Amino acid sequence: MDFLSRFGDLYVSSDSKHEAGPDFCLNNHYYIECVCSTFGNDSSLSEYTIENSVGCLNDYNEREPKIYLRLLASIKEKREKYAKYVENNQIDKDKPYIIFLSPGRLAEMLMMGVFAFDLLSILYAVGKPYITIDLRTGKQIGSGYTRRTLKNYNDADVCCNIFADDYYKTISAILFTEAYINEQYDHTNTYLFINPFANIKVKKKDFKNLIYWSADKNGIYMPRKNGRKLKY
Repeated sequence: MDFLSRFGDLYVSSDSKHEAGPDFCLNNHYYIECVCSTFGNDSSLSEYTIENSVGCLNDYNEREPKIYLRLLASIKEKREKYAKYVENNQIDKDKPYIIFLSPGRLAEMLMMGVFAFDLLSILYAVGKPYITIDLRTGKQIGSGYTRRTLKNYNDADVCCNIFADDYYKTISAILFTEAYINEQYDHTNTYLFINPFANIKVKKKDFKNLIYWSADKNGIYMPRKNGRKLKY
């Protein structure tokens, strides 16, 4: 509540009174639904941490995909909840819908990069970085990222390019925090990822001083703050 109130008037739904609709409505315009990811039914996440006399060794390559699956599950759950809100006339479908996503205890296992860059792994299927070398000259002639792929526990493919998926066009943006449990949300650990393909758009000026990711006119997706491009 404290964090969201910095961007204007905030209406809070009363769960104790079983009030219908999303958790928050900001400036009578933005619906914001909150979700905290959990370990779910997967108890294997802790298996990739090995304690020894020096400290802890983490097999991040093995654990990372499982964490992303939990984040994806949280997003999908709230997308489905939005559909129910619309079906039950509990929401105005002409207003933006934002998912406020926290990894909860999983935050201690995540390494999200600058401005939470690695969330693009599930928003745009951004995989590992690579460079291309001219073998004749030894010079670098290109660079980019591989395409991320994920499989669920039944070995079925999971969509991790959700912003380009029509199914998720009802999500206007994802507000993502790296904050640990009991840590305050602020402008250094919480970022807005705007869906350029959303049915209802988010106005960047409504989130002053917040770092946000958005696409420019050429389709380049990058972080900005108050309209200024940021290096990452």
